[in-house]
Amino acid sequence: MVRFSRTSALTRRTLLLVGAAAACALIVGAAAPVRAVDRYLEDVRVSLLSSPAPQSDAIVIVAIDEAALAALEYVSPINRNVVARLLASIDEAAPRAIGVDILLDRRSDPRADAALAAALEAARAPVVAVVNPGGEAASSHCGGPPIRSGTRAARNDAPTGRDATLLALYEPLAISAHGLLCLDRVDGVARRMRFEPVGAFPAFAAALAGVSGIDAPRGRVALDYRLTAEDATPFMTIAASALGDVPLAARKALFADKFVLIGGVSPYGADWRETPLRFADIAWPLAFDVAPPSGALPGVTVHAYALQTALTGRTGARAGAWARAGGALLGAALGCVIGTWRAPVAANAVVGVIGLAAVFGGAFVAYAGVGLMIPIAETALGLGGAAFGALADRARRERRARLEIR
Repeated sequence: MVRFSRTSALTRRTLLLVGAAAACALIVGAAAPVRAVDRYLEDVRVSLLSSPAPQSDAIVIVAIDEAALAALEYVSPINRNVVARLLASIDEAAPRAIGVDILLDRRSDPRADAALAAALEAARAPVVAVVNPGGEAASSHCGGPPIRSGTRAARNDAPTGRDATLLALYEPLAISAHGLLCLDRVDGVARRMRFEPVGAFPAFAAALAGVSGIDAPRGRVALDYRLTAEDATPFMTIAASALGDVPLAARKALFADKFVLIGGVSPYGADWRETPLRFADIAWPLAFDVAPPSGALPGVTVHAYALQTALTGRTGARAGAWARAGGALLGAALGCVIGTWRAPVAANAVVGVIGLAAVFGGAFVAYAGVGLMIPIAETALGLGGAAFGALADRARRERRARLEIR
């Protein structure tokens, strides 16, 4: 009976220790510095260990590069004549839809504005253009300060003025959609996307997918950031400066029945976003006067990843709340086993260090092997906390036993 009671008490202490260590791991893991480290380790895995992505056969990007704007008299806002010519050239090739990731909320040269309006009116393919929704709805869309996407200029000009809709000249001629990108509140990285509308405006990628009758996913969705085997993004990217001399037959081969996204990609621009690929050496098919920020992507490419997620339903690997809770419990259980192992404390410490190394190594192996994102921070904190607690409890019981002997 005494042995049974002691066993029951030990079991209760062990369960309490595991639960307490797991709870503490989740609480500490939610702290911004710890979460930043965990996000960092996630991005390392995404950048370096992701399986190669296949080349997209549905999405093409037309990039307004420096060369396309070099000979123009002004670049802010982006010269509408350039956008008009691109629309006409792409529309002639019978795309499924055209997305314009360029804010059109400021008037420019009247003749250029009229040329763009004429191109929009003549377009046979559906055209989706980003708007700045503004207001509190935009601020709460991502659960924190959102970032508007939509290139204003080729250079890092400070925007002046905004409008909640397309200019009255363009609004009846295109589908208005918001281009908000949700950046992580911890480190500002664009990992997830919300496809819900803001006010009357659908999300840019959701509006494009809707052209084909596809419903975008709901809630915060992790985007599937992967590169091809050649370390390039999976979307064919064509420089706007090189498109003018491409014959119609070749343009049809490029754009027919495709989603074609138009956006600025100049490294001077403010629309480049840090993504989970921030540790990857991305191979760009375009020539830049200035090297792009390492691992960053232009907003139009982030929207291309979002559109791919909406079209295919494939999301990125992320450790959600349940995975974090499971990791904390698993780590706490392992830590409890290590801490209760009756061996010299130095041996327990060595085994604990080996256990922590196994957590780190196993997380990288699991992602490389099967794409499973194991939460390192919560698992390691649970292991360390439970091992320390078990060792402290063991020392307390041994000290009490020695006092009873005396």
